[in-house]
Amino acid sequence: MQEDSATSLYRSQDAAVLLRSVAEQLRFPLASIARQAELAQLTGDMRLVDAASIRTHAQAALTLVDSYLLGLRLLQDQASLALEPVSVSSTLVDVAHELDAFAKQHDSRLRLHIAGRYEPVMANRAGLKSALLAIGYALLESYPLEGGRLTLAVHRTPRGIVTGLYGNYEQLTTEMWRKALDLQGRAAQPLSALSTGSAAGLFVAEAIMRAMESKLRVGKYLKQQGLATTLQPSQQLQFV
Repeated sequence: MQEDSATSLYRSQDAAVLLRSVAEQLRFPLASIARQAELAQLTGDMRLVDAASIRTHAQAALTLVDSYLLGLRLLQDQASLALEPVSVSSTLVDVAHELDAFAKQHDSRLRLHIAGRYEPVMANRAGLKSALLAIGYALLESYPLEGGRLTLAVHRTPRGIVTGLYGNYEQLTTEMWRKALDLQGRAAQPLSALSTGSAAGLFVAEAIMRAMESKLRVGKYLKQQGLATTLQPSQQLQFV
């Protein structure tokens, strides 16, 4: 009984930490929307409102909230996501499509790198997409990438099929990521070399990945640095 209570307390603390990170991160898109509305109200000129900017920032905020709610449910229920055969390639295509407008708002470009064909991996379809979207939004907001390019890639290694998002983040290291995980919810900028905010999307993605029996880690691909996860190929028979 004591062990169950300790586990429950640990999960509650995790949820509280995640909430603080998300709340801090939501201030940025909401502040941007509020500033535009205030300017239009003061001048009486609705032409000063950038509808496209409001839409993309609102979508980023909603995606973060949706991802957080998924992560929160997993933490509170002490649950794992049901795994199923999932196509990483098609998931990356969907993620790139949803990130496109946000990337343009941040003067950045997206690149898909899917070299070859890959069998399905064991993952949760909604969870994988949610985690990759959260990572994408967080990395696009980081100041080193502005005016640069974010690569969404999948490739094979002896340990499994790796998917991740990469950019010009040479300063991102494994030690920095471990420290950020420890500081999340306790520091305004737990990943200060990468983000001016709370980097909540990365922590939400990490919680979802853990629920899929994987983890988010620092990775390198095509001379770019980023965050990636290794997934195991599905062992189900493939019929042609």
